Amino acid sequence: MDGPRRPRTEELDSVVDLLCDVWPHFRGRYSREQLRAGIRRPLHRRMARIIVEDGRAVSNIQVLYNYVSVYGSRFKVASIGGVCTREDCRGRGLASAVLGRCLEETAAAGARILYVSGDRGIYRRNHCVKAGQFFQVELRPDSLVPAGASVPAESSVSLRRVSTGDWPMLAPLHQAEPVRFLRRADFLSRTVFWWDEFHPEIWLVERDRRALAYLVLAPPRWAEPGDTTGIVTEYAGSRAAILAALPSLFEVGAVSSALFSVPAWDRDMLHLLAGLGAPLTPVTLPDHTIRLLNLPGLIQQLRGHLAALLPRRDLRRLSFGQQGEKCLLKFGEQEAELDLSQAARLVFGAPDAPDVSGDLGQVLSRIFPLPIPPPGVNFI
Repeated sequence: MDGPRRPRTEELDSVVDLLCDVWPHFRGRYSREQLRAGIRRPLHRRMARIIVEDGRAVSNIQVLYNYVSVYGSRFKVASIGGVCTREDCRGRGLASAVLGRCLEETAAAGARILYVSGDRGIYRRNHCVKAGQFFQVELRPDSLVPAGASVPAESSVSLRRVSTGDWPMLAPLHQAEPVRFLRRADFLSRTVFWWDEFHPEIWLVERDRRALAYLVLAPPRWAEPGDTTGIVTEYAGSRAAILAALPSLFEVGAVSSALFSVPAWDRDMLHLLAGLGAPLTPVTLPDHTIRLLNLPGLIQQLRGHLAALLPRRDLRRLSFGQQGEKCLLKFGEQEAELDLSQAARLVFGAPDAPDVSGDLGQVLSRIFPLPIPPPGVNFI
């Protein structure tokens, strides 16, 4: 067994074979030439870790790094996907080996949290949990008018589809978001090659040719034939403009309904949806689990954000430690020890988050859960 390590040039075709064998839908959506070209991109070669046996790749993981801004405080995050092992090699701990190497490398690289596009047992055993506070709502044409109200006059906003090359026009809208991924102007040309697997569409909302908002639509990951629901994987800009533009989206036949996952910190969108009487379902981070990599480092980099939530005296008395898979939270003389799974549920919010009592619990309730962005087009 050789690895986990980066793939060599001569091994990339074997990585393509591995992905196609484990996920047949890759074969259905791409030609081998497209897959080979995607895997050969420098981004994929840098972020892949594989195990090789008898000259073929038998286990794989993909890692991607980004930065997140939370009300002006920034920290590094890692994302993983493509975790797979050939069927005839399973049961030997190979996937655990590549994931373990990934966790070591991402922590050493300064990432504070890990986004995981999955919720399998291997992730749960490594403290990846369902957490993050969101509300899900599905909007249809008949749900855009408040109960008892008349149908509004035609909106003065317009809607048009744009391409990934138009990102510089959309970037100011995204940069104004209080909780977001930090992105370079050319980031859409540098994302993972399967980002377009589900054919996402970018729709721009304008008034008098002035950009007001945008939303990214994709079909459900496992859509049935004839399913015309659109998953809003990301939105930015004026929330009122987005809702005003939805009738146009329905009229052009792009989708018959739009499924939003609204972060709990997006009070503006939640207020507008409540005015429509739209039913909001509490959910955790959609389609993902999340893991703490370095809790003390995360808190240190968010102190600017936390300083707006706690008096300076309380902030000085609050401390966080981490030793292996244990986290120690202290406020003055009070302390609580949590494992990484419990700590992640507390920090990011989950229905089964641990209950911390006393003054420590009261202080923690003022800063947690931390707001986090959905992966959106940073999905891996």
